[in-house]
Amino acid sequence: MIVKIVAAKKATGSFGGLSNYLLDKLGIHKDKVEDIEFSNCEFDDIETNIEFIEQIQSLNYSKSDKTLHLIVSFQEDEKPAKETLRDIEKELLKAIGMEHHQRLSVTHANTNNYHLHIAVSRIDPDTYKRIDPFQSKRKLDKKMIELEEKYNLKKDNHIPNWKLAEQDRKSNNIEHNKENNYEPIREQHSRAENRRLRISQSVTNDLKNRTKAGKRDSMRKLSDIDMVHDKKLTQVLLSTNERNSVRGEEQGLADNQLRWERQSNSSNAGSTRAVDIKSHTGKTNLTEWIRDNALLDIKAVLSDKNTSLEQLHTTLAKYNLELKERGNGLIIKDKSRNLFCKASDIDRNLSKNHLAKLYGSFTAMDIDIKPTIQFGTPKNDYWDKYKAQMDLQYKTKKEQSDILRDEYNQGKSAIQTKWRQRIVTLKSDKRMNKRIKKEAYQKIFENQRKELRELYENYTISKSHINKENRQITYKDYLISESLKGDDKALEILRKQKPPKPKEDENTIGSKMDHRLFVSSKPVITKLGFVVYKLDKQNDNSKIIDKGNHLKVSNASDEALLRALEMAKLKYGSTLDITGDNAFKTKVISLVQKHNININFKDKGMQKALDVLKENEKNVTDEIVVKKGKNL
Repeated sequence: MIVKIVAAKKATGSFGGLSNYLLDKLGIHKDKVEDIEFSNCEFDDIETNIEFIEQIQSLNYSKSDKTLHLIVSFQEDEKPAKETLRDIEKELLKAIGMEHHQRLSVTHANTNNYHLHIAVSRIDPDTYKRIDPFQSKRKLDKKMIELEEKYNLKKDNHIPNWKLAEQDRKSNNIEHNKENNYEPIREQHSRAENRRLRISQSVTNDLKNRTKAGKRDSMRKLSDIDMVHDKKLTQVLLSTNERNSVRGEEQGLADNQLRWERQSNSSNAGSTRAVDIKSHTGKTNLTEWIRDNALLDIKAVLSDKNTSLEQLHTTLAKYNLELKERGNGLIIKDKSRNLFCKASDIDRNLSKNHLAKLYGSFTAMDIDIKPTIQFGTPKNDYWDKYKAQMDLQYKTKKEQSDILRDEYNQGKSAIQTKWRQRIVTLKSDKRMNKRIKKEAYQKIFENQRKELRELYENYTISKSHINKENRQITYKDYLISESLKGDDKALEILRKQKPPKPKEDENTIGSKMDHRLFVSSKPVITKLGFVVYKLDKQNDNSKIIDKGNHLKVSNASDEALLRALEMAKLKYGSTLDITGDNAFKTKVISLVQKHNININFKDKGMQKALDVLKENEKNVTDEIVVKKGKNL
C-alpha cells in the first residue's frame, strides 16, 4: 500500500473539476467508479455536497490550491473491504491533522491496482484558514507502515527504516543542540542573576549608610550594565558583551533551524512532477533519460581506475552528450540542443571535486564521434498518426464549439428580444392596473429565465458531448487504444521500458518477451503496458496480469490458473518458468496433469513431480486395461 500526494495541474485547482474526474462525469472509462463517500458534509446528494464544499472554499481568499488530492494504491492482488478503506482514510487524514475537513472519497477499479482517491478541502471548516500540513508525505508514509501491520496488508517500500532513523536522529540532534546551545546562555543568566543580587544587596547596604551623593556615586559604577529581556526568562542584567553573545547565538541557531527546514521541505520537489509526466505521457526529461540509458556506462568508467578523462568524454559522446564547466561546477549538455542538467544530479561521482581527484584538473573535450543513441522522442508511424489525430480533433472541436456558441448566442438574443417586446406591449397598455401589470411583469421575467436556463442546459450538454468526442489524450493513451484493437506493435512501443523480473514469491508463469494480446477477453491496459485480464464471474477476484515477459496470477482460482496456462502456452511456447510458493506450484502441476496440457517446466523439481504424476496415471490406466482384459 502506497500513498501519493498529487499536485494540481494549475496553481489554483478547483474541487469541482477534480470531482468530475474522480466521478468520471464524461464516462471515459467503463466501470471505473466503484464506491463514493462524502465525509463531514451535511447533504445526501452528490452535486449538493460538491457545491457546499466549494462554497466553504470560497470563504477563503487565498490564491493557492485549496484542495489536497491523495491517492492510496494497493498491491495487485489486494482489495480491502469497504470498512477497512474508511478506517484507512480516517487514520491518514488524522495523521496530518485534517480529519475534520470536508472530503470526497472515490474508489477506482479500472487498473490492475485497486486504488482510493481522496479529495480533501484544505480550508478549515471552523476557521476558514487554508491548511498546508508540515512534512505531510513523511507523516503519511509512517502511518502507512502502521496500517499495513494493522490490516495485514502486503508491505511496500515507504521511507526506509535507516532513513527514518537518520531523520529522527537529526531531529533529536537539533533539539539536543538547542539545549547545548542554550546551556551556556543559562549559565550566563545565572551568573548575571547572582551578580545582580550581590550588587543589589551591596546597593541596599550602601543606601542605609551613605548620603544621597554617595548613593549617586555608587550607581555610576553600574554604567557598564545593560538590560536584556527574554520571553521565556525573567528580566535579568547582563553586560553589553554578554548580551551580544546571547543574541548572536540565538540568531545563529534560528538560521540553522530555518535552513534545515527549507532543505527538508524542498527535497525532491521537482523530481516527483518529472516522474508524473513520464508515467502519464511517455515523455521524459534529459536527467531521467541519462539515468535510464547512460548511467551504467558512466559508472563503469568511473569505477575503473585505469580509465582516463578522455574515456569519460568518449562514453558521453556515444549518447550525444558532453561534459562542460558551468559556474563552480559541471553540467552534462546535449550536443544538438540547448538542453543540460547538473552533472552531480546524474551521479555524485560526476562532481567537479571528485573528477579532479580521479583525473587531476578537469578539462573539457570535444569528442567527434557518431552517437549510437541520443535524447529525444523517437519518430515513428504511431507518433505521426497520434499528432495528426490530435490536430484533427482540436480543429474539429474548435469548429463545432464555435458553431454551437453562435447558435447559443442567437437563441439567447431571440429569447431576450421576444420577451422584451412583451414588456414593451405591456407598458403601452393604459387600461391595465398596476397590481395586475406587476404580476404580468413577474410572469414575463420568470418565463424568460426558464427559457434561458433550458437553452443553457442544452448548450452545456452539447458542449460536453463535443469535448468528449474530441478529447485530447496523451501518447500513451493513444497507444493503449491501438493496442486494444489488437495491434501488437503498439503494445511493444508502449512497453519500451524494460519489464520487471518476477519475484520469487510472486505467482507467475513466463519465459520470454511476447506482446501478443487476447482482445476477446476484454483486457485493461495500464500506462506501463501491463495487460489485465479478469474473469467474468462476479465472485471471482482472480486477475491475470500480462507484464510482457511473464503472467502474474493474483487470487488464483483453478479456472483463472487454467486460462493463464493456456495463454502462456500460446505466448511463450510449451516450456515455462514458474515462480511462487509451493502451493501455487503444486496447483500448476496438478492442473497440467489433470487436463493433459502439453507443457514442460524449466524447474527440474517441478518437471520431475509432473513426470511422476504422469507415470502413476499411466500405471493406473494399464492396470485397468489388464483387469478388463482378464474379465473378458
